Amino acid sequence: MALSQAQTLPAKPPAGVVRAPDRGELIGWVRALESGTAYKWIEERVARHGPIFKTSFMGNRTVVVTGPVANKFVFTSGDDMLRSHQPVPIVYIAGEQSIFEVHGTRHKLVRGAIAGFLRPESLQRSVPLMSSLVKRYLTKEVEGKDSVSGVVLLKKIAFKVSCAVLFSLTDDKETDELFDEFLLVLKGAWVLPIYLPFTPYYRALAARRRIYDRFSAIVDERWRRLEDGSLSPNDDVVTAMLSMKDEEGRTVPRPEILDNLITLVMASHDTGVSLNASFVRHLAMNEVTLKHICEEHTKSSVRRKMET
Repeated sequence: MALSQAQTLPAKPPAGVVRAPDRGELIGWVRALESGTAYKWIEERVARHGPIFKTSFMGNRTVVVTGPVANKFVFTSGDDMLRSHQPVPIVYIAGEQSIFEVHGTRHKLVRGAIAGFLRPESLQRSVPLMSSLVKRYLTKEVEGKDSVSGVVLLKKIAFKVSCAVLFSLTDDKETDELFDEFLLVLKGAWVLPIYLPFTPYYRALAARRRIYDRFSAIVDERWRRLEDGSLSPNDDVVTAMLSMKDEEGRTVPRPEILDNLITLVMASHDTGVSLNASFVRHLAMNEVTLKHICEEHTKSSVRRKMET
C-alpha cells in the first residue's frame, strides 16, 4: 500500500507482528490457504489487533485492512492515493512490467488492449470454441478412469481453454508442455523466496524463463503475420498487444508484452479454477443441490431437443 504524502498519517501505527523479513507470516498464511481456513487466519488477527494490522509477507512489511470501509477505500482510491504492488518475489515471477506493476497512462494502455479483446461481443464469438474444448478435454481426461483429481482437472482444462482463446494455441502437446511449466511457476509464487537449485522458487523462475522464450517465439510469429496481413489486431490477445501504441505513437516494447502475456495466463486460469473448484466442492458436499442441478440440466436438455 502506498499513501500520498499529503495524507495525514495516524500518530500510532497499526498493531501486529513484523518478524524477520525472510520469515514473516507467510508459512502460516499458505497453510491456511491450503486448508481452506484463510478467513479464520484473518479473523484471529482482527480479534487480536483490530481491523487494521501489520505483518510481513515474503520479505515485505505489510498492512492488512479489513471491513467495508477498507474495501471502499481500496476500490475507490486513485493512483495518487493507493497503488497496487505485488511482493518482490512474485514480481520476478509475473514480470516487472506486468499490468500489476505499471500505473497511470501505461496501465490504461495495457488494460485497454486486454479489455478490448475480452469485451462481451468478442467473448460471445468464442463461446462455441470454449464449449467444444471443454467437452473434448473433459471426455479425454476422464475416459477409462474411476476417479480424477478435480482441481488438477479443472486447472488443465481452464489452461487449455485460455491458451486457445487468448493465444490461438490448440496443439495438445504444446499446451500440455506449457501447462507443466505454469504449474511450476504457480507452485513457486507463494513460497519462501530462496534461490537455490532444489527450492520451488528456483524451479519457478527457471520455468518462467522457458515460458518467456516460448512466448517470445509466438510473438515473433504473430508479428510476421500481422505485417503480411494474414492476421488482424483482433485475432487474439497477442496481436492486440502487438498493435498497441502509446500516446506518442510508439509500439510497446517486447519485454512488456511478454510480461503481460505471462501475467494474463496466470491470472485468467487461476481465478476461474478457484471459482469452479469451489462450485464442484459445494456439489460434492450437498446432495440436495446436486440433485436439483441434475434435474435442471435434464429438463433443459429435453426442452432443447423438443425445440429442434
